[in-house]
Amino acid sequence: MQYSFFAWPGRILNWLCGGRQDYRSFKQRKRTRAHRANQNICLLIWGAGAVLMLICGNGGCLLAIGLVATFVCFAMLDPS
Repeated sequence: MQYSFFAWPGRILNWLCGGRQDYRSFKQRKRTRAHRANQNICLLIWGAGAVLMLICGNGGCLLAIGLVATFVCFAMLDPS
């Protein structure tokens, strides 16, 4: 059986965390429609952040936009 190079990190993570309950619930949550919709919204947020970073190239702006985008995406994808 031949696996691509890009499949190995996922296979290693599955091997390391396979028996853990929190990993199983993470995998189940990742398959839901709501989580995938939130992932798409996060991609849009990061795309808008990238456009803003191109417009405002100041170091402080880059850091602030990156931190805000990261915080918003983590808050959206957090299950609790």
